[in-house]
Amino acid sequence: MGDGRAMEQSQRTELDINDLPKLLEMTIELKEKVLSFFNYQVIEGNQSPYRYKISYNEEEFEFIFSSLGSFTVRPISKIFQKKAPPIFYLSIKKNSSSLFQWEEIDGKPFQLEELYLKKILVEAFENFQKSKQNELKN
Repeated sequence: MGDGRAMEQSQRTELDINDLPKLLEMTIELKEKVLSFFNYQVIEGNQSPYRYKISYNEEEFEFIFSSLGSFTVRPISKIFQKKAPPIFYLSIKKNSSSLFQWEEIDGKPFQLEELYLKKILVEAFENFQKSKQNELKN
């Protein structure tokens, strides 16, 4: 999903308490972009984790933004007895030059270009819906 320019593992550094303002800033930036694409309902908007519910093709999804630098998308579905597993996930990493980068779960950098971001989210929704339909057929 990313553009293939993953930070090398050796270049990553641990996040520390001094990074919290930057993580919050980047999370708010991502949250504003993502929420601009969809009509949403606020589940929890006053404190982290910030949670929002959206509908796509009659299916509900939850967006979860953590001020510690992560973004998770989960379906809201009765087919799961507990919370559904994520269908999309990003987190912030820092390299040895103190540069911060959103990364996918596999470590690939994720650029916050708006058209790409919306496309990837819609693909995640549609892939979930296809897999759910396939599951119901079997």
